[in-house]
Amino acid sequence: MGCGAIKPMHGTSTEIKRMYVSPKARGNGIATKILKEL
Repeated sequence: MGCGAIKPMHGTSTEIKRMYVSPKARGNGIATKILKEL
């Protein structure tokens, strides 16, 4: 349905590198759940 990735930066910072939710699955809060887990 979706995926996300983070990239460690310097210190305690990270960067969101990829966020994708399948068009058929959009509008169901999946991206929000992925971001919370990341």
